[in-house]
Amino acid sequence: MYTVLTCIGHGSTKALRPAEMGPRRLLAERNPPYAPALYFCTRVLGGLYMVVMEYPSGASSLHRFFTPSQDPPLPHPPTADIVRQGLSKALDILHGKGYVFGDLCSSNVLYAPGDKRIFLVDPDHVGTDGKDKYRPCFGVNQGLGVETWDGMKKLDDHKNLKRVVEGIPKAKVQQ
Repeated sequence: MYTVLTCIGHGSTKALRPAEMGPRRLLAERNPPYAPALYFCTRVLGGLYMVVMEYPSGASSLHRFFTPSQDPPLPHPPTADIVRQGLSKALDILHGKGYVFGDLCSSNVLYAPGDKRIFLVDPDHVGTDGKDKYRPCFGVNQGLGVETWDGMKKLDDHKNLKRVVEGIPKAKVQQ
């Protein structure tokens, strides 16, 4: 089953720019993958691509695990070590090819508790290290520590990895 323009259910459909497809495939085609499986991709109007991708079973964004809401807390949250290791590996893959993820925040990280897997989603702001710039409507107001039109740097991803991991509550020590 797939859903259109949402990330609810077993699949999601999203429009991406061509520049976002290479990094997305790099992560999805790894073993183990660091992005949901890519089922279908085709060019649509205006130079965008329509992408149909997996929604990993039982996965939720880190944001949902650690942000108070009216919903009951999700069971089996990840540890800081699981998140750090998974995101570090995903960033190593991207950075090894010269890419910057550019929007590393808890809402763009999925965690699947069943197999303790981390997935990066929403590569809307991927760019090339030292070449591309952060686009308008993006930056400090999103808490990422960058300004619109700043040059994209791998260091930004590392700073935001640290911020995401520091946002994970410490496990309670049982006595």
